[in-house]
Amino acid sequence: MQLEPDNKEILYDFICYCPKDDSCENGWHYHNKNWPLTRRTIETLCNSMGLKGFLVGREDCEINLKKPELLEKKVWLDYYDFIDKIRESKIMIVASKEDASPRTLTEDLLLNKPILVNEEILGGWKYVNSQTGLFYTEETIIQQTVELMRRLRENQLSPRDYFFKNHGRDISGKKFKDFLLNLSMLEKFSQVFQENM
Repeated sequence: MQLEPDNKEILYDFICYCPKDDSCENGWHYHNKNWPLTRRTIETLCNSMGLKGFLVGREDCEINLKKPELLEKKVWLDYYDFIDKIRESKIMIVASKEDASPRTLTEDLLLNKPILVNEEILGGWKYVNSQTGLFYTEETIIQQTVELMRRLRENQLSPRDYFFKNHGRDISGKKFKDFLLNLSMLEKFSQVFQENM
């Protein structure tokens, strides 16, 4: 099934996905999904900007909120329930640093949702541009969120169109095929070179 936008009512300003390990304060997900920055981002968006958010994965983890009602939390959602929550949100926050390439980035783009992504992310950075969203740091949470919301209001973003014009199955499949063909040619060249040495 292809992910497509729909006309669901917008209930949240932002959504975050940060699954939990055995503990709120350590573990692979804590590090990989960058829970410290996710938490600080949520606190800033809710406390300083009054935005309403949805957090998947850490329902029982401590977050310092002046108005707890501004953040809805769930420990887990079935996949299509999660997709519906993205549809009900204006933007996706991705605070990951060492996540190779968070799948949520492409899911958001397919659902035509802009992304606010940690500037230090190791993978997935290629999806962030003027059509899809912005990078941010802990110091620029407010500034970049305000700018992203402005672009969204003024219809300056086209995440889904960008994805299909630059990535998608057909384009990525061709790039992968070309890569394999080039690799095969390099191997043949290397073999001929070694035989003639």
